[in-house]
Amino acid sequence: MKRWDRFSALLVIALLVVSTSASSIIIQGAVADTAGKPVSGALVTFTDESNPDNKFRDYTDTQGKYAIDLSMAVGFDTTVPSEFSLGQNYPNPFNPTTTIPFTLDSPELVSIAVYNIIGQKVATVIDNYMSAGFHFVTWNGMDDRGNHVSAGIYLYQLKAGRQIETKKMLLLDGGGSHAAKPSMNSGNQSVAKSANQVTYTITIVNNVIIPYTRTGVTITYGQTMDFVVTLIDSIIIINGITFVSIPGNTFEMGDVENAGTSEERPVHSVTLTGFEMSIYEITNAQYAQFLNDAKASGDITATSSSVEGAKGAYSKQKYIYLAGTLSGFPGARCWITYNNETFSVVSGHENWPVVWLTWYGSKAFALYYGLDLPSEAEWEYACRGGKQYLYGTDDGTFSTSKANHWNTGIYHPVEVGSYPKNPFGLYDMSGNVWEWCGDWYDSYSSSPAINPTGAETGSNRVGRGGRWYDNSWYCRSAYRVGINPSNWDFSFGFRVVRR
Repeated sequence: MKRWDRFSALLVIALLVVSTSASSIIIQGAVADTAGKPVSGALVTFTDESNPDNKFRDYTDTQGKYAIDLSMAVGFDTTVPSEFSLGQNYPNPFNPTTTIPFTLDSPELVSIAVYNIIGQKVATVIDNYMSAGFHFVTWNGMDDRGNHVSAGIYLYQLKAGRQIETKKMLLLDGGGSHAAKPSMNSGNQSVAKSANQVTYTITIVNNVIIPYTRTGVTITYGQTMDFVVTLIDSIIIINGITFVSIPGNTFEMGDVENAGTSEERPVHSVTLTGFEMSIYEITNAQYAQFLNDAKASGDITATSSSVEGAKGAYSKQKYIYLAGTLSGFPGARCWITYNNETFSVVSGHENWPVVWLTWYGSKAFALYYGLDLPSEAEWEYACRGGKQYLYGTDDGTFSTSKANHWNTGIYHPVEVGSYPKNPFGLYDMSGNVWEWCGDWYDSYSSSPAINPTGAETGSNRVGRGGRWYDNSWYCRSAYRVGINPSNWDFSFGFRVVRR
């Protein structure tokens, strides 16, 4: 077979996905909504923050995909490299696709092949004449016959003229599965060149989505960047509470990293039907309005220090401790006051999450407006963003720019929505304040479950999400705590759902 015919055949079975040289620096990816459906016709813009006139744009196609050439971007070093090198593939481990970066110091006939651990050739990723420069090829875990290979360690080898270099990579799972896997800290570093610390603001707009903005993004050669946006039609506002639709699905509930507490195990499959969840934790302003409404209807009684139920299932139960303070942390007090028969919020704290609540006070709010507290399973699924994320942040990682926790040095709750939303469009799922869930606290079963609501009875109710007072351990998606429903706490708040 002629070399070009052979190369064409490789293209047909999609072993070679992209090759980028020094003259073309392509950032590509896809835009999808919170249900995972592609968003077409969205304008994706990368703006150089050091030079706002330097903009790079593309519209997504029918599959939601875009590709932007940043070759003229300020800060990209497009000089021809002075050495031959093979970079570590990324991601690594991977499933099922990985990118292999390499550099050529002169034009050469180039081949990259994949071998199994006993040295048998599995696939030819590329066999072609290439120019000097930075290049990238992507292998999708398939052999030369178009079959998915099994999980395991593989060798990939770059040959260019008389120069040869070989590295190892690890394929997880195999079989072409696209299921999300927990990250592994392999310590491998890609040789792909970064944009010399140039940062970009990324915006995504069209007439069916809520405008998306992300700032301070550093770009890497060959990087794939996918985005999740929220459809305007999926936003619902009820009694001043903004909800987003969460699509039904099956997910793995519990400690997927096997690094958590025994109460987070065993990991088990849970299937949920769709529901709507408030994108923010309920605020002081919203709760004060509830208290005024409930007082007018005779559902509560109040003193200057506390509120309790006056009728119904939660009669005589404490709702909120208005006099709540925390020694040494002046920002951790209750900011709702009761004077002259009226509840109000201390100015400047209207949009802070309400705290010093019992479970009964949270549940009573939800029921009063025909809503409910999320089940523990609904909460964890929503926190993971449909991507099995370890944290409820925009990308599943955790830092002082992603969530309000102890290391931020703020030491009190902050206004809701102060940090980036997760892929479902929910804010503050990790950190800020603990959130009451509807379930009684109980041990997990290993059996698959459909719309579970927890034990029928118990002594403690479930809290989720961590708080400003905690480190990252307690802010994980899987972390759970049990608290007596009558307890009010300086860091317990809630959000609501509609089913």
